[in-house]
Amino acid sequence: MYESSLRVYHNRTILLSQHFLQPHLSSLSVLFIEEDDDIEVEEIKEVAGGGESNADEESHLVVKAPKRAEPALLYPAIQQFMRAVNSQTPGLEYLGLNTAISPQDPSANLASLAPNHMPHLKTLRLWGEFVLDTNSVLCLARMPVLQKLELSCSAAPFTEYTSSLALPPAAFANLQDIQLMNRSLAFMLSSQIGQHYSQLRNLEVAFPDASELCEALNRLSQIPSPLEKISVTVSRGNVAARDLLTLRSFPRLQDLSINTAESLHSDDDTMESVVENLPDLRKIRLSTGWEYAGQDPAPTLWSIHSLSQHCKLIQSISINLLARELPHYSPTACEEDSSKVLVWLGGSVFDDINSVKSWIGLCFGSRPVDYCL
Repeated sequence: MYESSLRVYHNRTILLSQHFLQPHLSSLSVLFIEEDDDIEVEEIKEVAGGGESNADEESHLVVKAPKRAEPALLYPAIQQFMRAVNSQTPGLEYLGLNTAISPQDPSANLASLAPNHMPHLKTLRLWGEFVLDTNSVLCLARMPVLQKLELSCSAAPFTEYTSSLALPPAAFANLQDIQLMNRSLAFMLSSQIGQHYSQLRNLEVAFPDASELCEALNRLSQIPSPLEKISVTVSRGNVAARDLLTLRSFPRLQDLSINTAESLHSDDDTMESVVENLPDLRKIRLSTGWEYAGQDPAPTLWSIHSLSQHCKLIQSISINLLARELPHYSPTACEEDSSKVLVWLGGSVFDDINSVKSWIGLCFGSRPVDYCL
């Protein structure tokens, strides 16, 4: 593994040391920082990420820029560095880029950093002050074997672009994992782009508004993708029952997490309608804002029973429940699995917690249950 520190000079060039840009290099993590910032290699791995390749084929680099240098002078240096990466590491499979230096340049986008010369790239992790625009999306779409895309950068306004955006038929043909960590990136699930995610298995995305979550789930439900994990965060707005019902279109789902800052409108009937269509579900987390926890409409303990009956492989349940009295019906025990179940009922206040534990225990029969109440 190569561990190097490079330097950006005022003449817009980067001192390139040839020993770490070798043709056999398969994993490269780069962190762009200012000259006076000190950082250890282990921190680079955390911030810029790292691949899963053999240690001899990995490189973790720091590129240092002069303190308080003009951003307009720095971006050409970053471009020059990336051109060297593109030309000298043809077999690169993992690329992690993170910059704390704002380029302040209209061309500071992915397309100018990684122009269609990465035929073997499987994982791209882009964090920091880069800008994602239409040309960047086209660049991503032309990476033939891209499997994992993790973006935590800014996005240009896409309203005027997405209606006319034309991607090649084979765009994102192998993409399995998408993580969109900035709310402005939700456009990556627009119909023009999302229709190409036929192999998508893992989706993690932040939505600025609950309405965008509803639209995205409806679009994805029309694609025969084998989604196994959905993890979404919603900043504002109420997640409605109709949004949750869309989840019935993903029967291979194993991990579901919805975290909203406001309320999640659901009830036992909605929960049962959803989970009876998710037989492979192993983990579920439905979280609301603290002031909305346990407010009607919300699931009750009977939703725990529905999960025990329809999701035989369930391992972890984390739901804000409506703290009513115990259901009048005795639960039917599930005896098809012996593994442990973790139940977390955050924000739910019950008068008799021991009775609640006993009732939940009956749902799972002989399966051991750990509680976090």
